[in-house]
Amino acid sequence: MHLALLQMSAVAGDVAANLERIERAAGEVAQRGAWLLIAPELALGGYGAENRMRATSLAPGDGALDRLSALATEHDLAIVAGFAERAEDHLYNSAAFFNGRSVCQPGCGGAKEPLFRGAL
Repeated sequence: MHLALLQMSAVAGDVAANLERIERAAGEVAQRGAWLLIAPELALGGYGAENRMRATSLAPGDGALDRLSALATEHDLAIVAGFAERAEDHLYNSAAFFNGRSVCQPGCGGAKEPLFRGAL
């Protein structure tokens, strides 16, 4: 099994730019025979977004997560990517896993600790 670890400087608060970087990496590593691409913690929203963290947080079914799922299928690649997950009035430091055929998004099991509580 070939693994690819993506080291990237995520742009704080810019999900689109960070998703574009993951897209480029997915294409590159798939061509090299990687089976799994692992992106960093908070790869989609970036560190330092602070007051924008809630605005860049994602929930299952959001477009950026759907795009990662499509990328996994397109490149026959498993992808793990970290993001701030929005659930009710909490934010969680979460990761999504896409294997090209089935998806384990946040909420598919396990205990979670909130990244932030209350109004943000």
